[in-house]
Amino acid sequence: MCHIEAASPGGPRYNENQSEEERNGINNLLFLCHRHHKETDKFSIEKLKHIKANYEKQFTEADREASNNMIRQVQDEIEYFWNKQKIKEFEPFDLKIKRDFELDINGLFNELEENIIKVRNYCDLTAQTDSDTEIQKDLTRLFDLAGIDIKELTKVPYYKNPFINRNWEFHNIGRPNLFTHVELSFLQLKLRVFEALINSNPADEKLKAELEECRKRFEDLYDNAYYVD
Repeated sequence: MCHIEAASPGGPRYNENQSEEERNGINNLLFLCHRHHKETDKFSIEKLKHIKANYEKQFTEADREASNNMIRQVQDEIEYFWNKQKIKEFEPFDLKIKRDFELDINGLFNELEENIIKVRNYCDLTAQTDSDTEIQKDLTRLFDLAGIDIKELTKVPYYKNPFINRNWEFHNIGRPNLFTHVELSFLQLKLRVFEALINSNPADEKLKAELEECRKRFEDLYDNAYYVD
């Protein structure tokens, strides 16, 4: 095991500014037979690093094209996984959450966006039902059913009443800020995926159009995205 910059003072190319971790790290080590180890004593740091890089490059996948066999293997594994999901049986079947395994990437993005919109709508509905007006109506109906005079509540200071401004900060600050973050993350992810797809298929005009539409949506949102405070 040869140190490019020597392990101890007095050795070839010793660097007193190196830490022990750097000195014994993989970037400073090169495996050589004994004879060549001794011959490198007169080599420069640059030459040894060049030898190391060229040698290690032979055993990495960088700059290698995947063979047809490798590609087929990956495709077979992908197909096997999804086919296995399709034939699974569940009990009780009528309560099982079902999936469409034929959806392409754009279809999955559309489905995800629809669910994000549903969550936003649920939060909007909660904000409406938590409003002072709606809570007052509900309390009035409840007190009438119980035969209690609602006016008794006026004796409680507003800042001690848990039904005044209920969850106000969550609904009016947290909720809009959260969904701005979610939408930005979603569109940025969609852009990155489409960019990767267009790199492998630059002639796909439909994909180009979807990419441009997504870019416009992201820019419009990002340019006007500020925290509600």
